[in-house]
Amino acid sequence: MEVPLETSFRGFEPEDAVKDLVREKAGELDKLHDNLIRCRVAVEKVQSAQAFGNPFRVRIDVTVPRHELVVKREPSRGRLHDPLHAVIRDAFDSMGRQLKEMEEIQRGNVKAHPGQSANAVVESILRDHGYGFLRDLEGRDVYFHRNSVLRGGFDALREGDAVRYVREEGEKGLQASTVEVVERPSSPAPRPGEQEQEPPARGKEPPRKVLSPRTGRARWRGRYQDGEGVLSGGSGRFEAAYSFPSRFREAAGTGPEELLGAAHAGCFSQALALGLEKAGHDPGEIDTQAVVHLERAEDRYAVTRIDLDTTVRAAGLDEKTLQEEAARARLECPLSRLMKGAEITVTARLG
Repeated sequence: MEVPLETSFRGFEPEDAVKDLVREKAGELDKLHDNLIRCRVAVEKVQSAQAFGNPFRVRIDVTVPRHELVVKREPSRGRLHDPLHAVIRDAFDSMGRQLKEMEEIQRGNVKAHPGQSANAVVESILRDHGYGFLRDLEGRDVYFHRNSVLRGGFDALREGDAVRYVREEGEKGLQASTVEVVERPSSPAPRPGEQEQEPPARGKEPPRKVLSPRTGRARWRGRYQDGEGVLSGGSGRFEAAYSFPSRFREAAGTGPEELLGAAHAGCFSQALALGLEKAGHDPGEIDTQAVVHLERAEDRYAVTRIDLDTTVRAAGLDEKTLQEEAARARLECPLSRLMKGAEITVTARLG
């Protein structure tokens, strides 16, 4: 280790056995990686300890060339007085697994067969901002930065690439510390409207929780261009008239695409609010407009693009966090996932 071990203890006076354990486990990490630069360990006892089985917060930061690895263990409910020794060991064991995985990738000790080595697929890439998201075997979105892609391969990365990555817990949740491409689709990523290729097998699907279904209803009377109808929700909270002119010629009334825009804006706004909360911000007010593009090709109409434009008013929120969480919300919103055949863009600004 190039820099001596750094430790800090807050909210309590640690026993010598705790200090010895931290030094011992840090020494084991040093043996796992030939070029470990720094290891910082912070242990804090949360003041409201009576509310938790484990009242301790443990954070380990490890620096190796080109990468920062982080493991966090938060106070959690459980058995009273969960031993601090166990929490520390668990955190160091997790860091050890991250270092081993990264060593395997950097040394090339991975099997060449994609089905055995790939553990995620590239879901989206925001090249202008220098980051993107993976979709792992458990269906989770994993953030990665351009510097995490091995051998400077960020610019050549494509959506749909099968990759192997090393996972870490960052400040804002799950992220990749190292990303390596192990397989590329035989053809380029699909354009809007084209059928997407199936990603590599992801193993067993995680269990699903089925929520109560929501109902929408439409009553239509008359011919295609001369008739008229009413759109309503199963809750009975809204009802709106629509017709051919209101849908395709901007006449008075509404249409399915307008309601789709409102639904997508609402879905995205809630997903963004959740992301901001997880990032430690009070969402305040989120104002989102969804512009739904309905186009006609030959004799068919299709929704080809949805532009989401959102303004967020939240105390202390910075531009970088806003852009990251807006990009994540675009992926996490259930309606975005439903409409994969359409291009979905996001413009986010601070209000």
